[in-house]
Amino acid sequence: MKMPEDGRSGILRQLLATVVLSLLFFALSGTFLYRNHQHLLTAALEHHTDEQQRVWTSVLQMQNKGMEAYLHGYVLQPHIIDILKDAQSGDPHLRRIARVRLYRALYPAYERLVKLGVRQFHFHDPDTTTLLRFHLPQHADDSL
Repeated sequence: MKMPEDGRSGILRQLLATVVLSLLFFALSGTFLYRNHQHLLTAALEHHTDEQQRVWTSVLQMQNKGMEAYLHGYVLQPHIIDILKDAQSGDPHLRRIARVRLYRALYPAYERLVKLGVRQFHFHDPDTTTLLRFHLPQHADDSL
């Protein structure tokens, strides 16, 4: 028995509608999954960035506290302050002597700093004139 032409076109329309609806469902599902993935990825990146910033801030705080302790433990000693005052006297000869005394007094501390990863250790006048660079002691009295 042969199906009428209207019956075949109705089945084809239903089949076509089913295929279109299935494709639409898969497209919408794919779009939802992709957007959800992008949202999760963005949230993970933001979390990673926040954690990185928190760790960096913590490292800087620890370094600052360590340097502050080192500064108070070695540099802000009365005999070092006296040497620095001599360097500020205005007499070039006293300044050279103060530079040598400062280098000798703090060189062991500088060596320990180098072992901790410090690459430069400077002393400057308030006007930015270099008094002493431990890593380049031959360079002095220049402005940074």
